[in-house]
Amino acid sequence: MTTPAELLAEVRDAFSSSVRPELFTVKSFDDEVVRAESIFALRTPETLRSTDVGIGAGWPEVYLNQQARNYYMPGFVRLVLEADEDTGFQAEDFFSILSPDRIQAWDQRQKAAIANVLDFTRERLSEHGKEVVDRRLKRLQG
Repeated sequence: MTTPAELLAEVRDAFSSSVRPELFTVKSFDDEVVRAESIFALRTPETLRSTDVGIGAGWPEVYLNQQARNYYMPGFVRLVLEADEDTGFQAEDFFSILSPDRIQAWDQRQKAAIANVLDFTRERLSEHGKEVVDRRLKRLQG
């Protein structure tokens, strides 16, 4: 059985070519985008906290550009693997950043690493969550 540490190492390796961007979000002067930019400018994948992202934080991760999303992917995976059932960045929050266009931009190694994370987290989810994972896995694998 794969451990969370092994999964995180696989994701870090798959996304290791991602560099810290100068601009983290899509270009906009919207208050929410500006707030998201300031959150991510203060964090790295290692220092990203569950209170920085997800529904409880207003989903600032949805404003990330592709380069920033790739850069933070190991941090998002770490948060999902560390999440308990009541607090923090949850699997459902993670799914929101796995849209088809974002997945399509990844190489095979990145897709495989994220597919392994989804497969691992699947068992902790509700039936609805499992259905969402199955749809994302389909996109990652084919």
